[in-house]
Amino acid sequence: MIDEKKALELIEQGEGIHSEFKERIPSKVRELSEEVCAFANTEGGFILIGINNKNEIVPNLFIDNTKRSAIQDSLDAIQPPISCKLYQLSVKNHSIWIIEVPEGDNKPYVVSGSIFVRHGANTQKLRNPTDIRQLFDDAGALHYVRAEYRDVQFD
Repeated sequence: MIDEKKALELIEQGEGIHSEFKERIPSKVRELSEEVCAFANTEGGFILIGINNKNEIVPNLFIDNTKRSAIQDSLDAIQPPISCKLYQLSVKNHSIWIIEVPEGDNKPYVVSGSIFVRHGANTQKLRNPTDIRQLFDDAGALHYVRAEYRDVQFD
């Protein structure tokens, strides 16, 4: 878990490869699972909920149990499962919420049949087979079997 000091550093740095800001819970909670998937497929990171596009804390953010359950359900849709932390943090006497995502050990992570990664401050859906292959290769998830057919005759 990060503390107020670390949260303020992330806010000051702005969005990047390891941080994403959301002013509030998106109406389509699935967007959060796409961000989590991207962080898990890259180097891990933090989603700070309650921070606007100007890197300012949004006052009076409240996330009730229903919304927290919806977030958790959305995160549970990521395969293979990834263990994230969702918690509230007081920053400058305001509440923000953090989703802390570790770099995944079982890449690639998929949500709704799609693979997402972080490129700088953006989450990108992988569409290009070369990029998908590279992610598998980087994760050590591709295993090639090389066979030699020197003396084999095919009829």
